[in-house]
Amino acid sequence: MPVYQEGSTVRNAILQVLSSPRAGTELELVIVESGSSDGSRDVVKEFAADPRVVLIFQDKPYGKGNAVRQGFTAASGDVITIFDADDEYQFADIWELVKPIEDGLTSFVLGSRHSHGHPMRNFEEARWMATAMNVMHWVFASMVNIAFSTRLRDPFTMWKVFRADLLSAVELTANRFDLDWELVGRFILAGANPIEAPAQYCSRDYAHGKKVRLLKDPLTWITILFKIRLGH
Repeated sequence: MPVYQEGSTVRNAILQVLSSPRAGTELELVIVESGSSDGSRDVVKEFAADPRVVLIFQDKPYGKGNAVRQGFTAASGDVITIFDADDEYQFADIWELVKPIEDGLTSFVLGSRHSHGHPMRNFEEARWMATAMNVMHWVFASMVNIAFSTRLRDPFTMWKVFRADLLSAVELTANRFDLDWELVGRFILAGANPIEAPAQYCSRDYAHGKKVRLLKDPLTWITILFKIRLGH
């Protein structure tokens, strides 16, 4: 769980994870806090005594991808996922998402945010922006599908659930949201065949803390895509 400036939602996100146990499953939550100034770090520290929680404190924000990669190095489970601290997703979905891996159908599951008849993003106070982002999603998803010969609807979802041994087959370098692209691309080239399963999603806009930079981040996404396809 990468955490940066999520003071209003991080406690609920942590509680979602810790209150969703399943019989026969050992749960570990690795939290990487990246020097927030809004009280997020203090909230995270409240869970230091929980034996299921591993805390990592960065001295400053290096980007979500960097925090996630550092979290991967501390994770000890057989199956790993990313869970954001922003309340856009529901952790209870994890047990359905992990099922194809447990059943031996795949080593990599994507939790798709698409719901038939409903736009993925719907910002009440900025509908033009939501529409633009929904259109660009399809453009970028098409780029990924062409690059890796796939038919994925939502390769950029936060929900990337995978067997931990996949990490030993790839070298991840992305520091921002381009990690979403890098995980998918490198896992596919390493032999993983991703399966998509439905997941709940409630989008937030920039007034409520969304951090993707519309003018800068897409360039990093395209750059990492070409980097992967060129074998770098």
